[in-house]
Amino acid sequence: MSQKTKEDLALDRLLDKAAAPPPVAVDLAARIAARAGISPQQRKSTAAPYAAGMALAASLALGIWLGAVGIAVPGLTDTASLQELTAEDLTGLGEVVALSDGETL
Repeated sequence: MSQKTKEDLALDRLLDKAAAPPPVAVDLAARIAARAGISPQQRKSTAAPYAAGMALAASLALGIWLGAVGIAVPGLTDTASLQELTAEDLTGLGEVVALSDGETL
């Protein structure tokens, strides 16, 4: 037999505790409310997270439907507006050069 060190014994104790999880706490919500100092009547469930989730799900469904039907914003699919956007100087370097040459904008 090999002699176990303190680390081995500590590891064995941890593994024994991990093998048997603690029982589920009974009435956990009431205990948490009591520790927080609020009574169960003060706690109000709110529908805000569910309402926000429903709004997000509806917008996602609407986007999927619009994409499947083929309805789109005209500016997004118009190639002429896309060419104007790419031809335009978006960096502002042209304006700097024009101002340095003495031109007015």
